Amino acid sequence: MTLTELRYIVAVAKEKQFCKAAKACYVSQPTLSLGIKKLEEELGVVLFERKHQELVITPIGQKIVAQAERALKEVKTIKELAQLDHDPLSEPLKLGAIHTVGPYLFPDLLPVVKDCAPQLPLLHPSLVPIKPNSSRSTSNKVWRGSQRNSISSPLIWV
Repeated sequence: MTLTELRYIVAVAKEKQFCKAAKACYVSQPTLSLGIKKLEEELGVVLFERKHQELVITPIGQKIVAQAERALKEVKTIKELAQLDHDPLSEPLKLGAIHTVGPYLFPDLLPVVKDCAPQLPLLHPSLVPIKPNSSRSTSNKVWRGSQRNSISSPLIWV
């Protein structure tokens, strides 16, 4: 069973004609018929009854077509998820800066980022109060938190 065969049966169920379904799938009618016949043989059921000019979906065919539609929808979702992973601007960007820089940096920076990457979900900037003589561990926490999809100001006093 292939996704192509599932697409074929969904198209035939929708179009109610093999010729129209073949055009919708961009294949020849014999190719479509052969794919459906192969699927019917593999499943051991008749999905469509062909009577003269009329095409009737069998009861088991209706159930299988409905399941095929759900399966194809899930495949589409998988493809969309994979595409999101290829787009580095699809995950939220976390911005952080010390409290003395953040109020001056973000009002000018955020509109520019939003204009350049409107699809990028922005989270509210987290202003981390780091004071002079802060411990090394505090600055390390800021840098560790900034490693994935985030930018932190390098102006940290240690």
